[in-house]
This record gives sequence, C-alpha cells and structure tokens, in this order.
Amino acid sequence: MKYTPFVSGEWISAEGMDRVEVTNPASGQIVGAYARGTRETVRQALESANTAFRDWSSRTPRDRARILLEAAHRLRRNTEEIAI
Repeated sequence: MKYTPFVSGEWISAEGMDRVEVTNPASGQIVGAYARGTRETVRQALESANTAFRDWSSRTPRDRARILLEAAHRLRRNTEEIAI
C-alpha cells in the first residue's frame, strides 16, 4: 500500500513528509498510515480540486449521472479488490 499523497491523478513524492500511523481505537492495532502533506501539497491538491470542480460543474446533469452510475458499477464489480 502506498503512503504517499495522490494529487491530480498521480502519486507524488512523500519526501520530507511525516508518516502518520492510523490506529484502530477499539483494538489499538495500527491499520494503516499516510504521509502528512506539506503546505505545497495542500496547495496542489486545492488547485486540482478547483479545476475538477469547474469541469464537473460545466457538465449536464445527464452526463454527471452517467459518470456516477459507471463509477458505482465499477465499485460493485471490484468490491473484493478494493476492500482491505
């Protein structure tokens, strides 16, 4: 599993970022980890999100529905692979 940030459709380097472990509060077991992004990582992510939002907003409701239904289909088809 990658612990690096995923921004604009790409895994970016986690060099210089702290690694943060995620703990299950019920058991105390470490269940995962992530790289704590820097200010620059957050800036890149926000810029990417704003661009994606403008693109999404310009689509028709019918087009958005088609995309969401296809995403739901792919999630159902790949449930076992996606589940951890």
